[in-house]
Order: sequence, then structure tokens, then C-alpha cells
Amino acid sequence: MKVDSKTGNLEMTSNNNYLDIVMTSTIKLNGSDAVKQGVASNMLNNKDTSSIYQMFLATYDMKTAEDAASLIGIQLKGKPQVTISEYKLYGGTSVVSEGGKDVSGRSWNITENYIELINTNNLIEDISDPDNSYAVTMQVKYRLTYSDPLDLPIQFPVNENISSTKIGTRVIGYSNISSSVESAPYSATSKKYDKETNRYYVTAQKKATLEYNVRKTSGDIAGPYSDLGINAAEMDVDDQGVEKVKTKSKIRTQARYDTSMLKESGEYIEMTLRLSNKADYNSYLKISDYIENIKITGDLDSTLFDQSNDADGAEKTDSQGNVIIKVTREDNAYRIRVRKDKLQTIGNASDGVYYVPIEFEAYTGDSKFNSNSDGLMYSNYRMTLEMKMYDTIDADENKYLIPTKADDFVVYTNAKIIPDVI
Repeated sequence: MKVDSKTGNLEMTSNNNYLDIVMTSTIKLNGSDAVKQGVASNMLNNKDTSSIYQMFLATYDMKTAEDAASLIGIQLKGKPQVTISEYKLYGGTSVVSEGGKDVSGRSWNITENYIELINTNNLIEDISDPDNSYAVTMQVKYRLTYSDPLDLPIQFPVNENISSTKIGTRVIGYSNISSSVESAPYSATSKKYDKETNRYYVTAQKKATLEYNVRKTSGDIAGPYSDLGINAAEMDVDDQGVEKVKTKSKIRTQARYDTSMLKESGEYIEMTLRLSNKADYNSYLKISDYIENIKITGDLDSTLFDQSNDADGAEKTDSQGNVIIKVTREDNAYRIRVRKDKLQTIGNASDGVYYVPIEFEAYTGDSKFNSNSDGLMYSNYRMTLEMKMYDTIDADENKYLIPTKADDFVVYTNAKIIPDVI
């Protein structure tokens, strides 16, 4: 089994918008000459009731960064047009120039897993022929064309470091054999070719944007962004009027998620919240140790997520019983996937610009933050919000639409400042 792919350049553009692919596979009988003769004779005797069909399958391995996990499959939002220029059967174990015969019933099909290159040739007589050395070699030549430039970044990721050979999309091939054409895509008798190294990419794309900010507060002597500064030394008053050290502080934030530049968008938007601090902004903390009462508000002031009530696996349905919100809670990440019509919008809903109010209360005070007694750290804290789109509520985490992914963050300071000693 062998796969070759090529185009004018590894960078995909409106002018360089195709891949030419050649896939070759040999199917043969194994064993001694006597064994092969015996098997071939038995196959010919049963050719009216038995069959062997071959099919090529192609899929993509897409990497959006050098250290990113591979995304395997076909992005149907940007699927290509397939043109088969040649699909031939050669007697023997090699392709002979100007030789071979065209297969019957050649066609193609695309699913989210594979591009299927189909033929309806029953191979029994060709494989059983001693003049073919009890072998046949199948070869298909085809072109994948992305006519709309907006489809390219859906399947081919942005590579801003064109010297890197680890970012982009490459082709993986399979040759399957089966007793029927219909079952060939799922056959366990399959040979995989995973050595194609060419990775194709784009260098610019239209993509979603996200702005995540604190909401302005009016009338606060500390200024319009007072939420971002927490001083544990400030005094609160309890129910009896007794002063006490502050233990938590409310922070009100808002997100503006803009998908208006995208050709295609999904029906569901996933919001992921993560928390880190200045010690290592790339290492995420257990959210519930630092934050409580996270609330995300949707259209008509509905509550999309409430940290106090919505546990891991929580779901909410509409009046027809369709799941419209799904919650996934891990220690260091809260994921809320919601049908997009449940979010507030800016302008017309069809514009694809969404407004999401998010508020939470950050713990403070020496009962939790006291390094002298192995407490948590007074520090700058970063709340990161990531948003991306999916076609379905249950789509796998890595099946998001690539151009829809965006992230941003707000930073708040949790400190203990005593003005009298400054």
C-alpha cells in the first residue's frame, strides 16, 4: 500500500486549491506455489457465489500546532469535490505503464471519517490467474478540489512558521478488501499507509474573535474597574454590625464572541473556564479552591450555568426534550456547551455576534490565603475563557470547527494591603 499526494505548493491558496493523490495497493495469495494453486482453484470453483472487492479510503491527519494532538477525519463543513481521473487494475504485483484495465463502477463518497474510492470489480478471477502470479495491483488517481477559498482553513490549519513541517494536514490511506462493496469501508482486512509526510496549510484565515473583559462599575470611588482589585484587609460588617475581614469578592465579566466572518458555524457554542496565577499562567488550578458562585447568563436573563447547582454531567432541555445545555466539570476546567440561540446576541441573531455575562466570587482573606500556614497564595489570578463551536451537543471534544476557536482572559489581583503602613 502506498499513498502520494502533491499540489503546486504546501501552502493552500485560492489558486493552489487542490490535492492530486495517487493510491496503490497489491492484493495477492501467499504461500508456496502448491498452496496458491490450491486456493486459486477453490476460489474459481466458487466464483459464482463468492466475491472479493477492494476499496481505497483516505482521511486527514490535521495538526494545528507542533505539540497539538492530531485531529483525524474529514471536516464536512469544508469538504472537497472529488474527481477520479483513473482507477485501474493491473495483473501482477506492479503498475505497468500503458497497461492495466479500468475498473467497473468507480465512484466516491465522503463521510466524516473517510473519502471512499469505490469500485465494483470482483477480483476472484484476476487473483486466481497464474499469469498474474496470483496477484493484482489496484491504483487510483484522483483530485480533491476546494473551490471556495473559505473552505480551505476549515481543513487546513494556519501555519505561521512555514519552516515547520509538523503543522498542517497530511493524507493517510487505507486499502480494504471485503466480500461486498457495501461492507468494504468497515472491513477489518485493511492495510494502512501512514508514511505520507507532506503537510498542507494556509497562512491566513478568517476566524472567530473573542473579547473577554471586566464589566465597568459605576459610582465606585475606586474606579470603573474596581472588581479587578481585591484587598483582603478591607473590612466587611457581619449581621451584628461587627467588622470582619473580607472572605470573598464579586467579579463581573463579559465576553463578546464574534463569528460573523466565518462562512460556516456550528449550532452549539462551548465555553471553557480555567484559572491560573502568576506563578505559572500555563498551569491550571482547581477552580473550586479559589472561586465560587460562577454564573453564566443567557438570553432573557436565563441562567446557563450555576456553579452551586450544576454538577458534572448536568443537562438542560427545551420544551421538546432536546438537550440545549451540557455541563462538563473537571477540577481545573468547567465546560458549558449550549445551543447558540440561548445566548444573548449583539445586533441580529444571524450576524453571529454573541454577548455572554459571567460573574463569580473570588475567595480572599487569611483563612485561605496565608503562605505562613501553607495556605493559598496572594497573587495575580488569570481567568481564561475559551469559546468554540460544534455541530452537535454530543460531538467529541476535538471535533470543534477549527476557525471558531478563540480565547481571552481577565486578570484580577488578590492581595492584602494595609494602607496605614504604606
